[in-house]
Amino acid sequence: MLACHPGSAETALTGLGKADAASAINALLASGADVELPAGQYALRSRWIEMRTPGQVLRCKGPNTTLVVDRPGTTASPALIMTQAAVGAKVIGCKFDMNGGQFVNTAFAPLASNDAIKYVPGTGLVDNPQGKAKANDGMAVAVLVMCDRCEIAEAEVTRGFDNNIMVANFDLSNGKQSLGPWGVSIRDTRTSYAGAGRHNWDPDYYQGCGIDIGSGVAARLTNVEDRYSRIGFCVDEGGGASAQIVNAASFNAQVTQKPFLRPDKMSSYYPAADDPWHGSSIAGTGFFFGGSDRRANLGQVQPGLISTTCINCLAYEPQGVGFWFSRYSNGAHLVSPHAASPGLECFWAVGGSHYLTDAICDQPNALADSTKIWGGKFPWPRTAAVRASCANCGPFSSLPAIRGTPDQLNTTLHFNGLTMTDRSPLDAAKKPNFAYSFSTAPGNKDEFSRIQVLRGNIQPGISGLIDQGDGTKIEIIDGK
Repeated sequence: MLACHPGSAETALTGLGKADAASAINALLASGADVELPAGQYALRSRWIEMRTPGQVLRCKGPNTTLVVDRPGTTASPALIMTQAAVGAKVIGCKFDMNGGQFVNTAFAPLASNDAIKYVPGTGLVDNPQGKAKANDGMAVAVLVMCDRCEIAEAEVTRGFDNNIMVANFDLSNGKQSLGPWGVSIRDTRTSYAGAGRHNWDPDYYQGCGIDIGSGVAARLTNVEDRYSRIGFCVDEGGGASAQIVNAASFNAQVTQKPFLRPDKMSSYYPAADDPWHGSSIAGTGFFFGGSDRRANLGQVQPGLISTTCINCLAYEPQGVGFWFSRYSNGAHLVSPHAASPGLECFWAVGGSHYLTDAICDQPNALADSTKIWGGKFPWPRTAAVRASCANCGPFSSLPAIRGTPDQLNTTLHFNGLTMTDRSPLDAAKKPNFAYSFSTAPGNKDEFSRIQVLRGNIQPGISGLIDQGDGTKIEIIDGK
């Protein structure tokens, strides 16, 4: 293993605030040997660091060994890219700080929509047909993982312009996105403050996940924690699915700086121009599930995609929704999910059929009527604790229709065990914050939304148990 030493003449690595360390680290990685960084801070100024060797290990010694992107006033670029060639590579014990707020405003546009852009090693992407160099989610993340069976362990990643860690497969020669990588493992890792950058088409638009399974398949997240990111954990709509998440906690997911009201930007991420609480780029969500066991928009079985599983997952005090299921999602299985004091719903599904076992919905809609975040003009609304809407109904009727199987289109939340509480015994005399326990959106002639509860211990909302005025399909069996 090659050892790097801050300030040594041999490696020309220096501490933060001095000369650039990126070229020296990349030279050692290019040798193909494993590399160890002793304790210290390393400034990445000229470029990101890049791993290309199969099975290579980058290890950081000491609890505070940090690689900091230091490029104020430039367009966003990562701290680390693990390329497709680096199959089975590992990063152990490192801390990455992208300092995303230092970059100039960048329009968020996925690489998949920018087919003409070109990759320049160490520089980024050029020839963007929209005229915005490096305007993509690949360059706006702190750590981009594109290699099969790679691992990030005992790490910390903070202040990504967009995502902190993204597992996604990009062809950096032409900008196209494809399914993969396969089998990435992220364990014993902490993330924080993702979504630190401002996007130039709206200065109030901030988005970013602590960990985003973009187009990755069969990713494994174990013992992971996020704090204060815009979204804690995402299984994105870019084609990924089959994520296996065990022991994950999202703390205090943050909404955008101001209400997000852009009717020209409607999508499944921000579905309603007049509903900024659910239309703020999914910001404020603990867990976002957009992946599917079927091909999005077609309903066909796609080889390699199985159901996403989330076991023992906690969404603690997100300003928005605890667990959000996208209109492109399907087949998620959650065991012991716990939404604690979410600002809005505990569980909200706008697509797919999902299965939740021994779920806890604790003090839902905790920010109802609150003006402390967006002021008096936009107080937090009263919502249902659990809500479902079919994929092509309601606010989505103006968007391109999803063509899928009935289990995709007829949104269904299946609960086998649901406990809903609102106040501690000391607050028992107070009324609950949330309006209804359950609500589903009106369907159409072909689709409906449904909530099924087996073994429920349900707290009625201030307006009742079920929102009866919208044609709901709600079944409560062996519960109250």
